[in-house]
Amino acid sequence: MLATDAKIYIALYASTTLNYLGVINNPNDAGIACNFIENGINLSTGKSIRGLPNMFYYNSYSSVIENGMDHSLSVFPNPIVNNHLVYISGVLPKDVDVSIFDICGEKVFFKHLNNFTETFYMDIQNIDDGIYFLKVVQQSETKTVKLVIENNYK
Repeated sequence: MLATDAKIYIALYASTTLNYLGVINNPNDAGIACNFIENGINLSTGKSIRGLPNMFYYNSYSSVIENGMDHSLSVFPNPIVNNHLVYISGVLPKDVDVSIFDICGEKVFFKHLNNFTETFYMDIQNIDDGIYFLKVVQQSETKTVKLVIENNYK
């Protein structure tokens, strides 16, 4: 929710930051240009616990349960910077579907690869910087891994 000063204020979750609010200073700008300040407003002796806009609690760790293929799935490079030749290990040399989903579950990339051989070119010019999930489907087996994209084209 936009405040009257055109900023977004966020009630933080960690017990050490209950007396601070996070501030998104430029909510219309993408990525780091939004100028997010984690401890932007000091509430002094006041406290705030998830009371401003309902925000998802997040951390930088993924708790994706990986089921499926015989080998563990890995992606290199990770993070992917700009368009890149991507190496995926842990996939058998068969047809695969590669998808990328944002943290809201929206598919932002899809490519079907015939007789996949561990590398393919990924065009990420239209994908914003952020944390995503790369999903590989091979026959009836599915595997997912966390992926970071740093797109300098935007």
